[in-house]
Amino acid sequence: MTSKTKSSSHARLSAYEARATAGVPRLHEIEPVAPFLIVFNAAESFDAYRLAVKSKVRLVTMMSFPDATFPCTIGVAFDDWNELARNMCERSRGYVLSRAEKYLSDTSSGPRAEMLSNPQFTLNNPFDPISVAKLAMNESGNVAVEQPGGGGMVQTFDGEAFSAIRPAGFDFSHHQYPKDIEGIRDNPDVGRVIDLACLNAIAELFVEGEWKFIGAPDVVRMCAGVIKSSNYKDFTGLAQRLTSPVTEIVGKYICYAAGSIQYDHIVRLARGVALSDEIDNVPLSLERWQQLLDAEQLGPTEKVRQFELEMTTFQVRNGQARI
Repeated sequence: MTSKTKSSSHARLSAYEARATAGVPRLHEIEPVAPFLIVFNAAESFDAYRLAVKSKVRLVTMMSFPDATFPCTIGVAFDDWNELARNMCERSRGYVLSRAEKYLSDTSSGPRAEMLSNPQFTLNNPFDPISVAKLAMNESGNVAVEQPGGGGMVQTFDGEAFSAIRPAGFDFSHHQYPKDIEGIRDNPDVGRVIDLACLNAIAELFVEGEWKFIGAPDVVRMCAGVIKSSNYKDFTGLAQRLTSPVTEIVGKYICYAAGSIQYDHIVRLARGVALSDEIDNVPLSLERWQQLLDAEQLGPTEKVRQFELEMTTFQVRNGQARI
């Protein structure tokens, strides 16, 4: 960033602070302090993610899952407030992380951290807009003057104006997996990560289905575990159909396999449910998963792989797919 850009950025912040302390907490004309990131969850704001990819702007993966092919929480980088940035804010339901030099200085394409990376514990997602909003509610509302620990400054955008600028506090905490389904929801951080993992897995399958085995016979595609994304109007259509059954199956899996949970397993389970949905037979997948959980001779990994195998080959053999 040039010295001229730094000067103009600090000038904007100084003007904002002056007005805020004068009793004007929100200003329509105030822009984020460059460089800034617009942060949101890619699967939850799929249209905004697609717009960012299409616009070829720089994407920073803030949080992801091990070996995932679809990012979870991303930051879209900007050096100035423009029409694309406004459009991104309106679509993303995220927030603006100003003074983001710390997150832009790393030129690697890897995520800043990964959830579900520990077999017995899960890392929370401090970059999640829900977490950031929760922290903001606990703040006093005073305008921050100094950048706290190089962590940046946070603002939300309601389509017209920015909120008061606040210090960005990101707390990375580990949580042990619960032993029952109710325990997942008793810990909001764990429950939120599980919800994001399920939706992320569905998004991964959707994107894969847009390009893989296009034009191939359905029996070939389904045996490979690839869904037909064109069956759905858009990603939201698929997510609405799969989120509830996938979350149910994954919840049972987590409680059974506490201590050996893998994101890859969640993707496999989601794949089985998605292929069942393709022939309107989701109840079969729910029933079969319970039977596999009750099978004492199989371990967690074997149960997951057996489920995925059956929901591909069995669906093709007994469903509507034909060569």
